[in-house]
Amino acid sequence: MPVLKTRGDDATWHETSATSDADALHDNVSGEIAAIAEKVSPVNADVVVIEDSADSDNKKRVQLGNLPDAHPVADTTDLVKGSADATKLLRIEVDGLTTATTRTITMADQNVDLTPDSGTYPAFATAVALAVAL
Repeated sequence: MPVLKTRGDDATWHETSATSDADALHDNVSGEIAAIAEKVSPVNADVVVIEDSADSDNKKRVQLGNLPDAHPVADTTDLVKGSADATKLLRIEVDGLTTATTRTITMADQNVDLTPDSGTYPAFATAVALAVAL
């Protein structure tokens, strides 16, 4: 029976005939994964263990680089939530764009307040009035 044995940063599959192995990951022991050292900067070649739902939950390994990319997301997806109030959400609507067009938002190197007439940048009408006055 193959078991996943861990020692510090090392996690490897081993064959064993024992029904219990103190070095294996167990489905009935909490905190075993949390006790393994964390890799804080994973790369595409790193491997994780999964249970394959399409193969009777047999264990498989997957390289991080082979996981599906979740981008782009539909413009109905909430992208950011408030840190103090998680009910405050932000999404970006793009359905008003011309078909087959990509628009780019370039962030200024400063904090930006998009509130009309009182934010960092004046409202369009105010900006036009200022330009005409010049």
